[in-house]
Amino acid sequence: TDNLDAYDAYLRGREYFARGQTDSSLRSAIGELERAVQLDDGFALAHAQLARCHSTMYWDRLDRSEERRAAERDK
Repeated sequence: TDNLDAYDAYLRGREYFARGQTDSSLRSAIGELERAVQLDDGFALAHAQLARCHSTMYWDRLDRSEERRAAERDK
């Protein structure tokens, strides 16, 4: 991406993800990564990391809702 705000949000999202797969850190990561893709919808790395976060939430049984599973697939 050429959008520095999107890149900053992406890096923040990755940092939250790296802190550990807890409900709190993953929700923070998702928030930052959603901001990154809002700022630059073509930012593939942000989309990929966002899908990874949704997947981790679902498969680690932090949120087994159908909405979470759909969010995982939609990214």
